[in-house]
Amino acid sequence: MTSGSWCKTGAILALFAAGAAESLADEPVREQFAYAIPLDVRAGAPVVRMDLPLDVYRNSVMPGLRDLRVLNGAGEVVPHALQPPEAAVRGMPTMLGLPLFALRGEASVSGAPLQLRIESGETSIQVEGAPPAQASAPITGYLVNAADLESAISAFEFRWPDETPDFAIDVSIAASDDLVYWRNVAPRAPLARLRQGGAVFEQRSVPVPAERAKYWRMSSQSGARLPEIVSAFATLVSASVPVERKQLEIVGRPVAGEPGVYDFDAGAQLPVDRVTLALPDVNTVAQVVYFSRSRASEGWRLRNSASVYRMQSANGELVSQPIPVSADAARYWRVQVDQRGGGIGGGMPSLRAGWLPDRLVFVTRGGGPFELVYGSASATDAAVPLERILPREKDELPTAYPGLPAEAGGPELLLPAPPAKPWRAWVLWIALIAGVATLGALALNLARQMRAAT
Repeated sequence: MTSGSWCKTGAILALFAAGAAESLADEPVREQFAYAIPLDVRAGAPVVRMDLPLDVYRNSVMPGLRDLRVLNGAGEVVPHALQPPEAAVRGMPTMLGLPLFALRGEASVSGAPLQLRIESGETSIQVEGAPPAQASAPITGYLVNAADLESAISAFEFRWPDETPDFAIDVSIAASDDLVYWRNVAPRAPLARLRQGGAVFEQRSVPVPAERAKYWRMSSQSGARLPEIVSAFATLVSASVPVERKQLEIVGRPVAGEPGVYDFDAGAQLPVDRVTLALPDVNTVAQVVYFSRSRASEGWRLRNSASVYRMQSANGELVSQPIPVSADAARYWRVQVDQRGGGIGGGMPSLRAGWLPDRLVFVTRGGGPFELVYGSASATDAAVPLERILPREKDELPTAYPGLPAEAGGPELLLPAPPAKPWRAWVLWIALIAGVATLGALALNLARQMRAAT
């Protein structure tokens, strides 16, 4: 073989080494995860959210759901974040008109006790221990009667007639439950009506710390003249609405040699925060203790204990309510039933597990169709901080809807990969040997040429 042939052979081996290394890195992202779920995303939404479905928890093998990605139509990974679930959401705020009374003379002085009297069907306000103020006395404050409200108030809105002259004043708001002892809750708040040309600026709202009080008093600062207030509306603190939990009922199996002990396999590491033991027979009462663990190789962790019951009454069947537990992800559950009193009988109980799914938030970069891929024993964490996707808090994001799960790279990716073969080292050794052989051939050829010349 000539020196030129050896050089060509070395070049070919080097190209082979580079091509082999490149082929190892060119596997599509989708094929690196076991399963995929198509996502229905509303067109034009830059950021969307989705509650993770049960199958993701069943087939995610990395702690903290690290083994998932969101892909766009080109198969590219788009930024995503995991948002902790909310146990409750705030309802819509409500505004309600409340009875309003004008205070005259010294009736609105801070700290002055008031007495509410009802005479001949007419309501009047007067300072306790002083004669009633004359109707001609200037209005120095207003009283809002919220005695019939069960909700706390977070703001007031005061309204005046359209023909009210321009004004700009500071007012204070005080609260009381007995018209005697008052506490200042908003010591300085502006009210204004100003006109410039055809434009009108009005400041009608006064925010207050959210609290419940029977009576509220608005008075002016520094003796400034108050405008005529014709009505007062209160913004009620919106109640929190519990979020409905996902539910999974798991049939138990008895633990051999341990009476009253039952094991349950949820088949997924779910962030369960409510558990209920469903009893097999009516008219049963028992004391139980709940344990859990993430993997079969771990020890059991105590989660809670409670009394459970299933009773028949004249109004129907009464069953025990779910009890709270900390939302630590766990797959395996154990329930130990106190055998005093007969336990729960011979039937088999089931465990009702309730959880709030994590929320996936992702950017719709690159266009759809979008796909969620998950399940890989070798994946690294790719989630980004939520504030990078949502630089400012939004009330509500558009919702993405998951389709049916399907295989992507296959379930074998859920198992740890076997020890990697040293392909790169082998290729480098082959290239090194080829290079040495090439140099040797060149040296041998050069030696022959020198002998022939002599």
